[in-house]
Amino acid sequence: MNTDIAQVVLTNYDIPDAQLTFIGQSQNITFRVEASTGDRFLLRLHTGIETAEGRSTDIWREPPVIESELLWLNAISHDTNIIVPKPVQNRFGEWVTSFTRTETGMKIPCSVLRWVDGDRLSGEPTPLQIKQLGMLMARLHQYSSWSLPSRFSRPIHDVEQIKLAASQLGVLVQNKIISVDHYQLFQTAAAQVQTFMAELQQNQSTWGLIHADLHQGNYLFYGEEVRPIDFSRCGFGFYLYDIGQAVGDMDASLRSHFFEVTLMCDRCQTTTKALLNHSLLGQP
Repeated sequence: MNTDIAQVVLTNYDIPDAQLTFIGQSQNITFRVEASTGDRFLLRLHTGIETAEGRSTDIWREPPVIESELLWLNAISHDTNIIVPKPVQNRFGEWVTSFTRTETGMKIPCSVLRWVDGDRLSGEPTPLQIKQLGMLMARLHQYSSWSLPSRFSRPIHDVEQIKLAASQLGVLVQNKIISVDHYQLFQTAAAQVQTFMAELQQNQSTWGLIHADLHQGNYLFYGEEVRPIDFSRCGFGFYLYDIGQAVGDMDASLRSHFFEVTLMCDRCQTTTKALLNHSLLGQP
């Protein structure tokens, strides 16, 4: 069924003899698309796994919200030399294509982006790669001063969002996917993060448009160049939120290389110093 939908959606794009390969399903259903020209793309059907409460994550699937993500990606691609998944407009000049299920009348927003070449890390990153990641984040934060177009709309990653995410984990305990002990540990950590975030001042040096999910699975290395992918969680938040996502799965002994770079960025500097001085960060 999803492949059939994807094939219909692609008729709205100038992609000759498209061949589809299913990638996966989480927040979105994704396919790799290969054209006869050799060009490759990523097709996203913005429908996927429901939330713990049994409701779809509607805000992330609203066409204006999706379009705003694509506008930011297009601006990064146009104004900088950072390689990102560049969005593709359909034949009608639209960033988002709507597919309607005939049996239910439900509309599924869809988008197409150019494929980004590169490899995910197969092991622990080197100090140089960590520095490159820090430099990438600094460049993205510097570009968050981009003049937002009218009606630009992306979610906010704030204390309330963390509270909501934490509250939704209760059903995972009920379904025995995570243990009660692990759930309680997470709740304790989440409370500490919320307290820390509440202490931060929101200003141009600490807050802006962020990737919000730049963990090890969401950046690629092409030679010595690091390339960010999967901006589907991008939104407004503290630059610290971005930093926390990046260093969360990083060995503590490597974090100093990351901070060495972000401390030189005026957009990252304030919150990096705050993090380094706080007990939330476990240093070796």
